[in-house]
Amino acid sequence: MNLVNIFTLGSLYADVIFFNVIYFLGLLQLYKVFYQLQPQKKWLFVIAIFFIPSVLFWCSGIHKDGFVLAAIGFICYYTIKYMHTKRMVFLGGLFPSLLLLFMSRYFIFLCFAPPYLMWVLMASSKKRVFKFVAAYAVIVLVFFTAGNFTSIEPLEIIVAKQRDFFLLRGYSDMATPVLEPTFMSFLKNFPTAMNHIFLRPYLHPANPWKYQVAGIDSWLIFSWSVVMIIFITRRNMQQLFFLMLLFFSLSMYLFIGYTTPNCGALLRYKSEITALLLPALVALSEVPFFKRLYSNIPESFSA
Repeated sequence: MNLVNIFTLGSLYADVIFFNVIYFLGLLQLYKVFYQLQPQKKWLFVIAIFFIPSVLFWCSGIHKDGFVLAAIGFICYYTIKYMHTKRMVFLGGLFPSLLLLFMSRYFIFLCFAPPYLMWVLMASSKKRVFKFVAAYAVIVLVFFTAGNFTSIEPLEIIVAKQRDFFLLRGYSDMATPVLEPTFMSFLKNFPTAMNHIFLRPYLHPANPWKYQVAGIDSWLIFSWSVVMIIFITRRNMQQLFFLMLLFFSLSMYLFIGYTTPNCGALLRYKSEITALLLPALVALSEVPFFKRLYSNIPESFSA
């Protein structure tokens, strides 16, 4: 903020524009990656990345959420450009982008690093989908068992994160079971985490109008996600970039669902992940209704 104020003379409204330019450029680079890989779905990607109401609302202020989303957009763009061209200049943009993500939210960086590295290492290998899924399963297994043979206890980190949230009282607190650093506790609380991340806030006449709007947004995202998951195709899974974003997004959704007992905070934190989940599902799926739409678009119009 201090650096930006030098250029804006301390004007808050100008600061917002300055920050949103950075956020938009990150989203634009993310869109370029999807468009490069599946140009026929151009307009679906535009909607999924730029026009989701919760993403527009929560990722357009002066806070870290927009920087997280922008950093991931830049990382994906520079990585795929380097993979296709092998030009070192793209590494010059990649490393600052990784640093921006780490400085914005280190725990998101730690969740992003494993699927990102697997994408980079396995992108052109044979049986890459099987290898990717198997490697991710091993990571999940290590995550739940690391405390048994090392001094590092990943489960305790998540429990501590939830404990910190419990100390903050808010207007929209939800009934949330207390996690314990055991596999059975996480398994038992899995339905609650899924309910919170996908279905809250509920559509109820007694809720204020802003909760009604947020509830409609959440249910539309959930419905769209379910439909697209049903129509995921094996051919589209061969592009590991889509799988990488899908696995990362779902993992972050679960992390937020487990640790965030406040509905307002939960909606804010998941918004930056929604802008990654939805385009990944669009790319992986071939929903018949959508397929008819972009199959009928003339090539000169869709380019």
